[in-house]
Amino acid sequence: MTSPKLAAALAATLCGTSLAVWGVRYEVNAGRGWTTAETIDVSTSPLTLDFRISVYHDGQMQLPTSAGPQTAVAPMRLCNSQKITNFGAPGSGDSLVSFRVTVSHSNPMAIAKSQAGPDMILGTPNDVHSFASNLSYAMSPPYAPAPQTQYYAGKITIGNAAPGSSSRTITLTANSFAYPNAQSGNGGTYGASFFTNPAQAIWGDANTPAVPVPAVITVQLPCPADFNHDRAVTDADFTTFAAAHDLIDCADSNMPAGCPADLNNDGTVDDTDFAIFAAAYDALTCP
Repeated sequence: MTSPKLAAALAATLCGTSLAVWGVRYEVNAGRGWTTAETIDVSTSPLTLDFRISVYHDGQMQLPTSAGPQTAVAPMRLCNSQKITNFGAPGSGDSLVSFRVTVSHSNPMAIAKSQAGPDMILGTPNDVHSFASNLSYAMSPPYAPAPQTQYYAGKITIGNAAPGSSSRTITLTANSFAYPNAQSGNGGTYGASFFTNPAQAIWGDANTPAVPVPAVITVQLPCPADFNHDRAVTDADFTTFAAAHDLIDCADSNMPAGCPADLNNDGTVDDTDFAIFAAAYDALTCP
């Protein structure tokens, strides 16, 4: 059984606070390391992020088994579906690039895309076949305790949405747990089972609800008048705009590439663009 000291250390490592008995942890990586909270800027182009989904437990979880109550050693099977909220709306440029199982076994339904749109669901929800299993752990003695096991991984692209949109928050978390009929396979009422003695193929179903740890992505959407991309429209941006306004024609060889000061995209930098810039300059901070 894991010592109280080790359990406390695991709690601090996995969640930053004391853990519930078990749960599903979501993380993203935008190139700065894995985290549950990320802020990205898609002002100039879409961004592709990695994501991963892991099952954690606190090392003190007691499970009912065929041999009586035993302590969880490692996750064995996860039965649930995932969701990405505020993601995939038409015109957003969002897309699911990849979604795969990273443990040893799964049913193909576990990675079926059952729904697209602004709240994408990954894995068929509430389906008897939507599971992935960590069976390779039972083939790897001496069976060191595994307080966290990655079950899924993938990539998502977050698009460069239309100018004028406000910032948004995208969340990766659980959509559902367990089978519609818990008797149809291991996983039980709460959607997971855990090894207790892999050498003897003993496992037990989770007997408490999961506590999902979501990954929250704050998306900073386009701010066209912010020419130096510091998320504010300041005197530095005014200087850039004024120089472009003097040139007027986007085809002028001295105009910056892409003619960013042409805020209404009509091929010239004129007083219409100035009115748009002035409103952004008065607001100062980007949305």
